[in-house]
Amino acid sequence: MTPPVDFSPLLDLFREYSLASREDTLYAFNADLAAEARKRIRQICTILSAVHAHGEENKAATREAIELSEKGGAQQEALVVRIQQSMELLELFTECFYLFAWRLRQVLRLLPGLNAFEAKGVHTVRNQLIEHPDPKRQPLLPAFSFDHEKGAKLKPFAPLGLEPIDSGLWVNAEEFKSNLELLLSSHIHKIRGSTAP
Repeated sequence: MTPPVDFSPLLDLFREYSLASREDTLYAFNADLAAEARKRIRQICTILSAVHAHGEENKAATREAIELSEKGGAQQEALVVRIQQSMELLELFTECFYLFAWRLRQVLRLLPGLNAFEAKGVHTVRNQLIEHPDPKRQPLLPAFSFDHEKGAKLKPFAPLGLEPIDSGLWVNAEEFKSNLELLLSSHIHKIRGSTAP
């Protein structure tokens, strides 16, 4: 089951970036950092697949619970437990995404041509909702929601007059992926263009 945002194509693009960067004599290439970046991309692929799978499980269990709502009983209680478990796992994997994506961002910024890499959505959610929340700007309640179109949202509520900080996991993951693809492609083109005979 492929998630709405698939990071796996980044592995091939990053491999091409690594090969091109090794050819570049202008910058020192750190193979250890590149290995960690590849590992983090693979981990994020796993995390996004888990979020997608648990989101689908949540949707199916919720649909079944609605259909059984008139009957009640033990079946409905079991579905409520399934829904709660899927939501807990969705929240866990969502937070994992932001922490691993942040680490990937930090590593990428140490590699040649990638020091300007930024993903505002990941940056904002990690800093303002996970690591350094401001109770005046965002409630500290451990609220969580899942929107199948935009993805999981951490602390989806905001004080009156303010918009929630989190646009959704799929939105933020797509921004991260797109920004990275653009920067990797640009750096590869720069190197290959300057080393072409």
